[in-house]
Amino acid sequence: MEDAPSPTKDRAENRGYALEVCLSLILGLATVGTAYSAYQASRYGGNTLAAYSEVMVKTNEMNAAELKSFQRMTLDMLSYNQYKALRFNVAQVVGRENKIKAYAISDLYLTENILGTFNEAVRWSIKKDDDEEVFVSPHKYPPYAKELDSLPVKSKNERDLALKRAIRYGDIGDQFTLMSVLFAMVLFITGIAAVFKREPIKMTLLCLAALLLIVTATRMLMLPPA
Repeated sequence: MEDAPSPTKDRAENRGYALEVCLSLILGLATVGTAYSAYQASRYGGNTLAAYSEVMVKTNEMNAAELKSFQRMTLDMLSYNQYKALRFNVAQVVGRENKIKAYAISDLYLTENILGTFNEAVRWSIKKDDDEEVFVSPHKYPPYAKELDSLPVKSKNERDLALKRAIRYGDIGDQFTLMSVLFAMVLFITGIAAVFKREPIKMTLLCLAALLLIVTATRMLMLPPA
């Protein structure tokens, strides 16, 4: 006559089966989390490199714009010095008619050879010199200075934005890398739990792995995907 199954033995088998299911579930979720975190970290790594490449391009553009601005100011100041030499000749010329002719020549040079905002800058400088007897260089004329700085400033702003993106991508990529490490720890703890036969130790390790899995997955889901 066969013995009837013991209720205690059945409960132990059910607990063992439930623990195996939990173990398999944690292993599967941790494996998926590790793979996804590593994938996102890799993508953010590529985005970071692309952003730093853009930073280099914008830096070169900024340097080129600054050089172009300096060259323009140099040429403008050469024209201004030529105009100042013509105005100096006016003071040196003797006779009213000769002074009128010399002044007309200097004014014609100013009108035809010094154009745009720099023409306004020169007139502003001359007015300061005549009215206040204070010499102020034309390149300090606010609209002209702003015009010279506009291209370098635009490139600098674009470079700064690209640098901020690169730093942000790098930080998020590092966080995804950390998530993959934490998921690997979950796999390690779960693997250790599978070795132990005693249920209290196995349950403790599985609870620890489950808690770490939940915390890590929550943090990972809060990160923006690449």
